[in-house]
Amino acid sequence: MIPDNIKNPPTLSVTPSEVKQLEDVLNSVSPVSSSNDDLSITLTQKQWKLLRTVVSSFLWLLSLLPVRKAGIEIIRKVFNISLSPLVKEHSKKENNDNTSTPVTPPIATNECEDCDSNSNENSNGKSNSSDETIPGPKSRPNHHGRRKSDDFKDVPKVDFFPELKSGDQCLGPDCRGKVYPFLVEGEVRKVLRFVFSPPFQPTIYQMHDLRCNICFRVYKAKIPIELIEDGALDERYLYSAQIALVIFHYGFGLPMHRLDLLQSLIGERFPESTQFDICEKVANIFKCMVDAIEREAANSFLFQGDDVGNRVRDLNAILRERRSDNKIVYREGVHTSLLIATTNEGHLLPVSKTGIIHFGELLDQVLSKRSANLPPVNLVCDANKVNKTFVGDIITGGCWQHARDYFVKAKNNFPKEAIVFIDLFKNIFKIDRETHQMNAVERLEYLKKNAQPIAKEIKKLVDDSVTKKIALPKSELGEAFTYFQNQYDKLSLPFEIAGMPIHNNISEWCTYLFVRLLVNSKFYNTAAGAAIGDTIITMILFSYLSLVNPYDYMLYCYKHKEEMKKNPHDFFPWKLGEKIESMPKNKQMKFWAPSPPIDQDLFDKPKVCT
Repeated sequence: MIPDNIKNPPTLSVTPSEVKQLEDVLNSVSPVSSSNDDLSITLTQKQWKLLRTVVSSFLWLLSLLPVRKAGIEIIRKVFNISLSPLVKEHSKKENNDNTSTPVTPPIATNECEDCDSNSNENSNGKSNSSDETIPGPKSRPNHHGRRKSDDFKDVPKVDFFPELKSGDQCLGPDCRGKVYPFLVEGEVRKVLRFVFSPPFQPTIYQMHDLRCNICFRVYKAKIPIELIEDGALDERYLYSAQIALVIFHYGFGLPMHRLDLLQSLIGERFPESTQFDICEKVANIFKCMVDAIEREAANSFLFQGDDVGNRVRDLNAILRERRSDNKIVYREGVHTSLLIATTNEGHLLPVSKTGIIHFGELLDQVLSKRSANLPPVNLVCDANKVNKTFVGDIITGGCWQHARDYFVKAKNNFPKEAIVFIDLFKNIFKIDRETHQMNAVERLEYLKKNAQPIAKEIKKLVDDSVTKKIALPKSELGEAFTYFQNQYDKLSLPFEIAGMPIHNNISEWCTYLFVRLLVNSKFYNTAAGAAIGDTIITMILFSYLSLVNPYDYMLYCYKHKEEMKKNPHDFFPWKLGEKIESMPKNKQMKFWAPSPPIDQDLFDKPKVCT
């Protein structure tokens, strides 16, 4: 006798004793040598229930096989079975030494050993209580794996129709019916296909003008308003193509010669000289915006920044004061200095410059434009001497991420000692992430209460370790101790000043755009080319930091370039209001949003600075 409800078999736990009972049942019903082929075996009530459960479960599995989305995780979920400890242990051991361990798979039974009529099951045969909750398979995150055609909402749609029209006679043999639209769940059948399209597709618009044969008056064809707004009247390369080009090259590091090669695959080249002319034109348009960003950044209350090496071929060594010791020397090192300023409202403003320069010199240039009678500036950067500034009142804080990096480097040679400090650093970063939705005052009180005791504990452990001489001063661990002791006063400022971040990760991430361009394009040829790159990358970073799509934001500003030149401050993303609300937000940068008025933690986990 097989239960009727095969599709949802009851779920009960399986014990090793029941597995042994099943083996005894199979042994008891094994055929014997006899002249009579019929086999009559008497089973106990307990054995019969166990055998019935196994057979019904097997039939249910057979009924599940034709289902398209059936899988082992679904089967485990329905039977409420998780991997046994033996399986998990076997998997770990197999990964280590590639050895196999025999594992007894769990079996789902229909009756438990100690209960019959008092089982806690509902009308559908599902258990209402269990000793422990076994989690099912993890759900896939959004946009992971395959996507349905309904997920692509903003893509072009092309309609195809059969040879017949709605209402025509059916062509079937001996059929007198008529054909009508066939809808599946109220919609037409959709087929999603991906096709290749080059980044820049040339299009010829054929203008069918008319002319009077007597007065010779010409009636010109009308151009759609969308093309006019995109610069179709006087631009061979539309505004949208120009913005896409600068984002391809400076935002994603695609070299111009590679883009030219890609375009040549379809027979339509895009010469490098033409690309550079477009980039130069776009940079000249956005120069007023970059200058406005720098003026606005000068009056900010918080600065963060860093340097990254770069190359400019026509830059020669120059006599200039060395920031580390104030000596006049020939300097030839080329860097891209990036500064991220945070306003009192929490807006992030990037300023960058490439040349024979350091971050401290860039900061001097920005602070020289600062208004008078403003409070001292908060600065967070690494402890490099070239980052010091000589303009205005500066309160310099330390970077806990750089301090942590010293202990990470020492982990290979001093694993037991370094791991203790790394775990304490981890707790400080965790506490700082908990302040995301707090204002500056609440964040300061929370850090004082929870993070400052951990910082003091680290300081005490470092002092004791130095006293006990557990590591030589020149060793990796000794250098970590020295750095922490020298920078502790600066590292403790986030627990004393409201709005002071504990690390400099935001500027570290923003320099990746310059590094990616350097890795792909190798160098700038001239200082003018470097200035063009600084202007465009600054605009891209400004879009990212303001949580707007760089392409849509820069295209909007480019279409209104005459107005932007007159009042660039009115084109800041937070001042555009409803005009920019229609633009799609950059979901990839959602974790950049600063808490009011400031929060600079970018990542769920601390990032090792390079």
